[in-house]
Amino acid sequence: MSSRDVETSPLATWSERLARRVAPDEIDLAPDLAVAYATGGADRRALFDGPRADPGAFGAGAAMFLPVVFDALAASYTVVKGFLGDPAVGSLLATASLVAAVRSRRAGTGAPRTNPPGEDAEVARRADAAVEEVRSQLEAKGAPSDLAADAAVSAVGVLAEDPAGAMLFLDDLARPPLP
Repeated sequence: MSSRDVETSPLATWSERLARRVAPDEIDLAPDLAVAYATGGADRRALFDGPRADPGAFGAGAAMFLPVVFDALAASYTVVKGFLGDPAVGSLLATASLVAAVRSRRAGTGAPRTNPPGEDAEVARRADAAVEEVRSQLEAKGAPSDLAADAAVSAVGVLAEDPAGAMLFLDDLARPPLP
């Protein structure tokens, strides 16, 4: 993929959206990181081989977090996509349910503080399950609990802003790489 193709691809768009919220210092690298992750094989492994080695660059030697987020989202694919695929997620009420789940997650309560009625309760439950699954995956990959919780809330929140586009992005991340 040429650098122009990377800049205009859905992977670039979504990786930059995610980076803005979960890894702001990696925004410039986000499109290339997403393509490398989606490509798989040696390209994906190189993202996890240790600290970044950009001699002379600001932050050189620091481990990158965005590939870990991609990995957590890919591992959480079924739960997150189940939440995003709910037709109610695009509605204003669903957005309010997600906000309630996000606030409760940030407050550390683990469950929405409100008890929304009917369909909203199901959307809130799915939102919370998606956040919890991503958080769990991030912690399993070594992220500290507070960082994992904030990143999970932010990532699921970004994806919920455009569920249809987010599902395509998740499909690209979770698709097995070509041999």
